Amino acid sequence: MASSINHKSLATFSTSQETNMLLRNNELKISLGIAGGVVLVSTAGLGIYLSQLTSAYGLDSGLVTTGCAWLLLTSAILISIFGLFTIWRYRQLRNLAARIDEALHSDRSISFASMSEGELAILANEIDKAFTRLHRTNETLAQERTFLANSLADISHQLRTPLTSLGLMLALARKDLKGLSETSCTPSQLALNANHTSEDSCYSNLAKHVNIARQLVDQIQWLVESLLTLARTDAGAIALQHEQVNVEALVKAAASPFEVVCELSQIQLEYNIDPTIHFVGDERWTSEALKNILKNCLEHTKPGGSISIRASQDTLACRLCITDTGSGFDPEDLPHIFERFYRGKQRSSCQTTGETSQPHSVSIGVGIGLALAQSLIVAQGGRITASNNTNPDGSVAGARFDITFFKAIV
Repeated sequence: MASSINHKSLATFSTSQETNMLLRNNELKISLGIAGGVVLVSTAGLGIYLSQLTSAYGLDSGLVTTGCAWLLLTSAILISIFGLFTIWRYRQLRNLAARIDEALHSDRSISFASMSEGELAILANEIDKAFTRLHRTNETLAQERTFLANSLADISHQLRTPLTSLGLMLALARKDLKGLSETSCTPSQLALNANHTSEDSCYSNLAKHVNIARQLVDQIQWLVESLLTLARTDAGAIALQHEQVNVEALVKAAASPFEVVCELSQIQLEYNIDPTIHFVGDERWTSEALKNILKNCLEHTKPGGSISIRASQDTLACRLCITDTGSGFDPEDLPHIFERFYRGKQRSSCQTTGETSQPHSVSIGVGIGLALAQSLIVAQGGRITASNNTNPDGSVAGARFDITFFKAIV
C-alpha cells in the first residue's frame, strides 16, 4: 500500500508541492546563495568603480545608480532563468522517478525513447539498460523456478515407480519366506530333494523376486548418480581434463559392461576403430556419455540385432557414429530426444504394454541418459545429434547418434 501511495504521489504533485520541494532542496539553496553573493559582490564592486570614475572625471553621479540598477536587473533575469531551468530539470527528474516507480510496481517495461539528448537522456538510457537486464534476469529466474518445480515432480515420479515396485517385490519375497518357514526342510535340503515341488517353486520365486529387487535398487542408484552428475554439470562443478584420448580404448572401455548383456540377448556389438584416432578431452566423462548412449541402443534393439560403433577423423574433428538395428525414433520425438525426462511415444507404449526389446538386465530408462550424455559432450566443446539410420529404400533401419569432437575452435 505504501508503495502504491508513493507512486501516486509522484504523479500528482501540485505546483505548491513542487515549490516546497524545491525550497527544501539543499543543493538549490547553496546555488541560490552563491549566485546572490556573487550578485551583491559584483554590485558593490561596480558601485565603487563607478564612484571612482565620477569623482575622477566629474561624471554624473546618477551613472552609479543606473549601472547598479542594470546589474541588479541583469542578475535578477539570469537568476530567474536559472530558477526556471532548475524547476524544469527537477520536473524532468520527477517524471523520470515516476516512470521508474511505475515500472518497479507493475509488469510494464520502461522506455525512454521520447527523451531528447542531454545528461538526463544519458542517465535515462543507462537506467533503461539496467531495467532491461533486470527484466531478463527475472524472466530467467521465473523459467528456472518452473524448470526446477517440473524437474522435482519428474524426479519424484521416477523414484516413486521403482520404489513402489521394490516394495512389491519385497512383499512377495516375504510371502515366499513365510511359505518356506512352514515347511520342515531347509533351502539346502530342498535343493537336494526333487520331490518337494511346491517348496522348490517357492524357493525359485523367492530368488526371482530378490533378483528383481536388486535390479530395482541398481536402477535407483543409477538414477540418483545420473541426477547428481547432471546437477554438477549444470553448476560447472565437474573438472574436465584436456588430454589425448585414444578412441579405440575409449570405446572398448565403455562397451565392456554391456558385453554380457549383448551375448545373453544375442545382440552383436560391432566396432572396428583405427588405433591412431584420438581427440583432446576427458576420457572418464566421455566414457560415461558413451555408456548412456549404448544403454539407450540396447533398450531398443531386439534379440538378433546389432549395435555398430564407427570412428573417423580429419583435420577439423574426430567423429564417432553409433547405430543400432532397433525401431529408430518417431519423427515427432527427434526434436526432444535430448530433453530431460522426455520419453518418446514408442518407449511409453512399450512400458504401457509391458513389452521391451531388451529382456535382460538393461531396464527401460527414465529419460535422463541421453540428456546426461549431451551435457557431458557439450561441456567438452563437442556436439551430439540423433537421427534415424535408413535403408537404401528410405525405410528406418534403426537409431543413429553422431558425436563430434572438434580439434580447434575457429
